[in-house]
Amino acid sequence: NGFPTARDQTVPERALQKMRNLLTNLQQEITRACEAKRRRDEEEALVKQQESQVQQGPKVRKESPAPSQGLGRKQNAGQKDKDGPPEGYHHPSSKLKEIFDKIHGLLSGKSVQSGGCSVSVTLHPQGLDFVQYKLAEKFVKQGEEEVASHYEAAFPIAAVASGIWEFHPKVGALILAHLHKKCPYSVPFYPAFKEGMALEDYQRMLGYQVKDSKVEHQENFLRRMSGMIRLYAAIIQLRWPYESQQEAHPHGLNHGWRWLAQILNMEPLPDVTATLLFDFLEVCGNALMKQYQVQFWKMILLIKEDYFPRIEAVTSSGQMGSFIRLQQFLEKCLQSKEIPVPQGFLPPSFWRS
Repeated sequence: NGFPTARDQTVPERALQKMRNLLTNLQQEITRACEAKRRRDEEEALVKQQESQVQQGPKVRKESPAPSQGLGRKQNAGQKDKDGPPEGYHHPSSKLKEIFDKIHGLLSGKSVQSGGCSVSVTLHPQGLDFVQYKLAEKFVKQGEEEVASHYEAAFPIAAVASGIWEFHPKVGALILAHLHKKCPYSVPFYPAFKEGMALEDYQRMLGYQVKDSKVEHQENFLRRMSGMIRLYAAIIQLRWPYESQQEAHPHGLNHGWRWLAQILNMEPLPDVTATLLFDFLEVCGNALMKQYQVQFWKMILLIKEDYFPRIEAVTSSGQMGSFIRLQQFLEKCLQSKEIPVPQGFLPPSFWRS
């Protein structure tokens, strides 16, 4: 009769569900890769600390536990390190490449295995649009959740996101769209209250989560916004190190410079502006310093001399924590003429390991 049967309708829905499950699995794989990198960094720091204690000589040995409890273990750790990683160990960089290859393959129309099923965007007429949209949404969600809880996770997630953005520009545009919707300060944009607008609608425009007429706590709101700004600040400075297609970053540091300039041309918001300026500069300040050099330090001086008083003027006594943190960070940087490399940054050596 020309109308689609119930079976005809369930086939594309099942295909979309398979794609949804695959993207959820990929999100979990990225999270696990971030955790693996964090554990590896902690283990390397511990080994360095142990080696340093051993090299300090008799004074440290005198205070150390008995050899069977302390130094013996340290020597074993060193021996294990010298002999190479345990069998079955996968370096975090290889895991990230595996995740990237899977996402890139899916977006390129290849079949990808997930949970015993073969998934392809060709299984549904809108399959590619759906996957691009949901994938971008999940990248931003990882900023909102994973990076918000573990700041150093920003760089592994950003490396994959940046690579996908380079090979699949529409995903990058959708990442920006989701990011701007959830965190308008990433534009940057401070939504204004309009006459006749419901308060709950305005709070949602500002980025707050509102459930059953209850607005989330300010601390949780700032934590989520920080996670998304930190992910953005990591994306604009990272390139996917394998098989790069373009000479220029698809959304590079020039966008970070513009973001910073625009923020300084806007009236600051209490708590929010100081928090997000600190997050952005802690993650991206070192890269901006290297790129813009003298101009960057002029911008930092402008923040200190002109913008600090404006932030302080709108900040209540209960909100001074974020302002003081930003102030101390920038004063320390101005003293040393250096913005430190951010925690969790992925140097070229990470990808060669």
